Amino acid sequence: MTAFGNFEFDGMTAENEQRARALHDESVIVDMLFHGPTGYRVWTEEMTKTIEQTLNVTGDRLTAWEFGMEVPERLAMAGLLPEFKEQWDASGLTAGTRDLFWHNTQGMVEALTHSQALLDSFDWLNKALKAEDFRSAKKNGTHVQFLATQKASYFEDDIHRMNLAYEMGMRMMLMTYNEDNSLGGGCTSGKNLGVTEFGRDVIRFMNEKGIIVDTAHSSEQTTLDTCKYSEAPVLASHCGAASVFSHQRNKSDEAMEAVAATGGVVGVFAIPVFLSSDEDPTINSLLDHIDHMVKVVGVDHVGIGLDWPLQLPKWALENVTQPATTTSGLGWRKEHGLDDKKNLVGFDDYRDLPNITRGLVARGYTDDAVRKILGENFLRVFEQVVG
Repeated sequence: MTAFGNFEFDGMTAENEQRARALHDESVIVDMLFHGPTGYRVWTEEMTKTIEQTLNVTGDRLTAWEFGMEVPERLAMAGLLPEFKEQWDASGLTAGTRDLFWHNTQGMVEALTHSQALLDSFDWLNKALKAEDFRSAKKNGTHVQFLATQKASYFEDDIHRMNLAYEMGMRMMLMTYNEDNSLGGGCTSGKNLGVTEFGRDVIRFMNEKGIIVDTAHSSEQTTLDTCKYSEAPVLASHCGAASVFSHQRNKSDEAMEAVAATGGVVGVFAIPVFLSSDEDPTINSLLDHIDHMVKVVGVDHVGIGLDWPLQLPKWALENVTQPATTTSGLGWRKEHGLDDKKNLVGFDDYRDLPNITRGLVARGYTDDAVRKILGENFLRVFEQVVG
């Protein structure tokens, strides 16, 4: 049986191991970009064939990708995949986003309906609508998800469409996803556009409603502008530090300082190709980015938004997700170096989440600092913006 959470860090004494284990068990841990607790190991040949069949019927890799991400959830809802809960429990994760993906009104309704059905299916999983929901889940040994979307582009011709999503529980939204839209500039478009007038209206609307504004996939100027115009704390929920590794998905020190100046949080992801040029980067690369973020903005403004690994089998990652990323208008190109099959050594599965806590302890972070990075910083923002 594969062992998890045992990456070999320098300086991990028996005392440090005990301390890290206690911290991980006691902390409210929040992933600001979560795709589900199960990785490629739960996938049987029969499960994988359902994705292949969807691809054959639709001829669309993006549709097959979206379908595949829901397969473990739907099996769990039917009582056929106990690993869904088992692996979530084993990770120690208290909460993560429920990422809503849509292209039109029908897609929005379908995404919101499925999310509600998922959250209604289990007595151990609930929707978070206020900060206390996270703390109650931790106290009760259950889990919560908070609804978020990376698809602001759907709302770009009618700001009031956000009302339906808000009333169904959406509490976080990205300004842009890689490409430019009518709100502002995306991080991979190469144009570095700022926030538009409509984007300012959207920021104002989100502030008034209590929706967290996220700049993770936004351009440098849109990130700076968003921080300037928002009257509430801003997130860069899942990114890296450009000063550690130069990539369009990573934030400059100036951008991270702007986010922190709003009272917001910068979250680090676990995507290998965005963290390091090493052939097989380890979880130490993720920790290097955290170290730099803490140095630049302070420990009160750093969190985790792992975004990885995806809840898909290796076959789908290679034959569905990888081609779809560069052919489906998502703003990814060959030069971005995506390798969807690769995970960090030491974070190959959500059951490896204790390695982040262990790594922070190994690097000398205090108990208070570890708790902040794992979730307390995000909870502060959620409480201030959402309630």
